[in-house]
Parts: sequence; C-alpha cells; structure tokens
Amino acid sequence: MSGLSLDDISGVIDHNDFGSSSKGDLILRSVDNVDFWVHTVLIALASPTFADMLPLGKQEPHVNVGETSELLELMLSFIYPRPAPRITSFETLEKAIHMADEYQLVGMKSYLRKELTVHGSPVSAFSEPFAALAVASAHGFIEEAALASSLVSQQFDIRRVDDWMKLASAIPSSAHVLKLVGLPSARMAILVDVLFRYNQSPMLFESSDDYYRKCTDCTSKPSGAGHSTPAEWQTCWAFWAFQELSNRSISECESVFTRDFLRNAIYKGPNPIPKAACGCQDMLFAPNSYFDSWAKLVHNTLVDRLKNLDKFGSIV
Repeated sequence: MSGLSLDDISGVIDHNDFGSSSKGDLILRSVDNVDFWVHTVLIALASPTFADMLPLGKQEPHVNVGETSELLELMLSFIYPRPAPRITSFETLEKAIHMADEYQLVGMKSYLRKELTVHGSPVSAFSEPFAALAVASAHGFIEEAALASSLVSQQFDIRRVDDWMKLASAIPSSAHVLKLVGLPSARMAILVDVLFRYNQSPMLFESSDDYYRKCTDCTSKPSGAGHSTPAEWQTCWAFWAFQELSNRSISECESVFTRDFLRNAIYKGPNPIPKAACGCQDMLFAPNSYFDSWAKLVHNTLVDRLKNLDKFGSIV
C-alpha cells in the first residue's frame, strides 16, 4: 500500500515511541524498512493474525510486515492504549479498514466504522455522503450505507445522468443496477421536461406565429406567472409522442415529428378533436406549415438532451 500521508491522520503516536529504547521484545519491519520495537503480549492480544506470525525461540526476533511505515504506525496507534487517531481522508479510511480486516483488529475496525456516522468527522456521511456510501457499500456496513444513501438522495437525483454516473463510478458494483433503474428514469425525466413544459422552448410558441393569430380558439393565452395555455392539438401531440418515445430511441421514432403522426394524434384517443372545431388544423396541414420547423426544433432538442445517456455505456 502506498500514497498515505501522515497529513491524513491526526493524533498518531510518534515513531520514536517504538525505537530500540522502548523496551519492546519484537521488531515489526515495514516494507520501507522502518523498524518498530513492539511488545509481543500487546500485539498478540490485539491481533490473532499477529499471534500466529510471532516467531518462537529467537533472540531479538523480527517480523516483516507488508505495510508501509505510515500504515504500520497508524495500526499501532489503535493497539496501544492511547487516544485513537482522527482519520481525515477517505483514502486513509479505506486502507485502514482493509488493514483492520487483515490483522483481525476488531476494536480498530469498530472505531473506523463508527467514524462514518459521527457528526464532525471528516470521513462521516454527514461530511461527504457520497464517499461514505462508497466505503460503506464496499465493506458491507449496512446501517452506515443506509444513512449515507439517505443523505446522498438529498444531493443526487438518479434521474440526472451526471448524478448516477458519479454514483456508478464511485461504486462500480452498482453500475448495472443503476443502469437498469437510472437509465429509464433519466430518459423519462428528459422527455417530460421537453414535451410537457409548455411555458418554455421548444414547446412555447411566440405570439407572432401566424397560425396562432388566425385561430382564436386555440391561441396560446398567458395565464400568469409566465405560464401559457397550450393549444389542444399540441397537448394531443405531446401525449402520443411521449408514448412512442418512452421505450424507443429517437431514430426509431422519426415519424413522430411528421404531420401524419400529428393528424393521428389529433383524431385518436378518448377525446379526439373534431375536424371542424379548430381553425389551427387548416394551418397545421397547409403546404408551408409552421409545424414542420417547430417539430424539427423539438426533435433536435430531444436528440441533444438524450445523447448524454450514451455516456453511461462507457462505465459499465
């Protein structure tokens, strides 16, 4: 293990406590050749793994430990009767938990696990819920993961592509599930945002549109607070377009943006618009209808918004 800095740990005992003058009866040698004189009784009681590693019948015995001096120093700070150090980075927390598992240091692991739920801890779910969720999930800490998940849900929206990509990247094991749940959710959110927000582009028409001025029955009228009442044909088209686009790609639904589809949308369903009821229909199906350019705008907006969903394929 590497990359750990003592800046990521506060309150670690000084290495001088484990020099040759410490009256220790065993040397633990780190991978970077730093010797720690320790007391056999203490480390054997704290760690069954160390108890099995201890040599017998040797004078001034030593044990090679596959840890850096920084990590070994951190571990000893939990074994010796001193105040536990404060972990200040999730990278260090992750390494420390692995080490606690490897050496069966129950007390150390319990302390580290508790840090995930302590207010004010730099490595708690309250400080960094996203990072805490990744650690808790990786180690099977159910209660801690539940807490972190609830806090993450307040900051992340699974319907947003960028948010569930961050989750999937941090917790690779969840990528497949997130794709199954997040992809349809994100797609639905985009479709709803584009097709049913009649007070914003591309669904909002300008008051200068010719056929809106000519059809008084379906003219989009302001209803206050910047909202507009859509034309009836537009709501019919949006409803049926949503049905088609919910489960199929844009490339499979090109017909949705044609006048033939519009005609079917207007005249089908439980409440079709009578052919003679709306003057807009004459303008919609005219040779140079504004509908074509408007439908193209909606089409291009959806293509631009939905293309971001393809990013997810690169991380699963």
